[in-house]
Amino acid sequence: MRFERTEIKTGIFFVVTFGLLLLVVLYLAAPDVFSKRKEFEIFFDNAGGLKPGAAVNLAGRKIGQVLSIESPVAKKVRPRPEMEVLAVLRVDANAKVFRDATARMVAYGLLAEVQIDFVRGNEESGLATSGDTFIGEREGGINDTANKAIKTLEPLAAAAEGTLKDLKVTVGTLNAFFGQGSDLQASIANIRKVGENLGNLTAKDAALAAAIENIKTLTGKLSSDDGSLLQAIAKLKDAADQLTAKQRLAETIDNLRSAAARLDRLLSGVEPQLRGTVRNVEQLTDTLKRQPWRVIWPTTKKYPEDSQPKPTPTPPPKPPRKKKR
Repeated sequence: MRFERTEIKTGIFFVVTFGLLLLVVLYLAAPDVFSKRKEFEIFFDNAGGLKPGAAVNLAGRKIGQVLSIESPVAKKVRPRPEMEVLAVLRVDANAKVFRDATARMVAYGLLAEVQIDFVRGNEESGLATSGDTFIGEREGGINDTANKAIKTLEPLAAAAEGTLKDLKVTVGTLNAFFGQGSDLQASIANIRKVGENLGNLTAKDAALAAAIENIKTLTGKLSSDDGSLLQAIAKLKDAADQLTAKQRLAETIDNLRSAAARLDRLLSGVEPQLRGTVRNVEQLTDTLKRQPWRVIWPTTKKYPEDSQPKPTPTPPPKPPRKKKR
């Protein structure tokens, strides 16, 4: 009888110990079993690496985990057409998750584990209750960052490509300008030839130096005391002195005055004839211009003086009669 009681006590102890151990394991592994929980639904446009069992945080503090993920969701259930992922969460009932909180999908840790974090909640909106629905936001990961970086760098790459093309064109132009057989080298060669020609022209035994020496010799002779220039000037001076001494200049002036008076008298006598000649020439040019045939039959030409009435000739005076004696 005593043996049976010992076995019963051993069995009861084993059962109690196993039960306590099971409770500890359940509490550590699934705390939801021993605490009051509430569930939320969050819609995302993309799961982005989110898995069931992922942690759910409130401002960085863990308050629950992801129960399930459904994708794609029926269109009639979606709050917006692009929201095709539904994640069901279970969190602590005492967690202060407000109705207007933002549910973000973020990556934490070295392994970049994707988690859900509730942030920016307003206390005035009230606490969210079990079954409430949120529209989640997804932070860009490495791929999104790489895509943004590529989109940002594309204009720079295009500009760099254009710059390289312009640089290539510039290098080609410089090669054409400074390269072998270019216009610049030909111009430099021409300048060098011009310099050599100038050097040859200005040398001591060159033609220019000889011409300058000849000009110097000629001017020296002209400007010397016995030179021809000074002799001609001396002769002109002597002639002027002679004209002044003999008063030939005054006589010349008188002769010019007499000649001018005779010319004036001659022109006064010829002036009427010149006027008649000019008038005849004007009439001839007018006839040639308007009635050229009148040159052949001049009798048909009428002049203004012909239309004027002719003066009546005065009869000669009668001789006086002789008186009869």
